[in-house]
Amino acid sequence: PKVQQPIFVINHPLGSAPLAKRLKENPLKLARFLVLASPAE
Repeated sequence: PKVQQPIFVINHPLGSAPLAKRLKENPLKLARFLVLASPAE
């Protein structure tokens, strides 16, 4: 899929970034964000 506008991806699942901090309210998710803007990250 093509990204039409910049988006923020937040709270990645556990295991997607080994050095990221876990969320206190949900330890299966990470306190991490990613900005996607076409055509690069």
